Amino acid sequence: MDLIEALLTDIYNRITGDAEMQTLMGGSVVERGEWLHPEMAEKDAEFPYLVHAFEEEVDGTDFGFADGFYTIDVWTYSTKWTQARNLRKRLIELLDECYLTSSVYTFCYLWLEGRSRAMPTDNVMVKRLSLPFRARHARTQEIKSILAR
Repeated sequence: MDLIEALLTDIYNRITGDAEMQTLMGGSVVERGEWLHPEMAEKDAEFPYLVHAFEEEVDGTDFGFADGFYTIDVWTYSTKWTQARNLRKRLIELLDECYLTSSVYTFCYLWLEGRSRAMPTDNVMVKRLSLPFRARHARTQEIKSILAR
């Protein structure tokens, strides 16, 4: 498993394993079906759903560490923003100042980069919020593998 895949998997497990988040989303992934999608959601995914991505920014960082950007978008279908805001609140509680560890990346620290913002959609009933997080992670295991060659 590569570093980005490991990060996304651990974040995915943190979000989908949370009982409060499961309630807000209408059930667990097992009960309801997939609701946290990597990069792009399936066409016509069931609302509400989440889309997330992680982008590593290696330039300008230390050899053993890398900065990155984690973004998660909340998609709901409603006349009001209430559901989207409730989901945003819980995601911030789960991810802001979150510290993850793994044998693949050693550690990853996430923090909220700014306020979530409403994103335009082509349907007034579809509400979309984007939450930007910064990340700093240690590439220790990846570097050990490179040096062991």
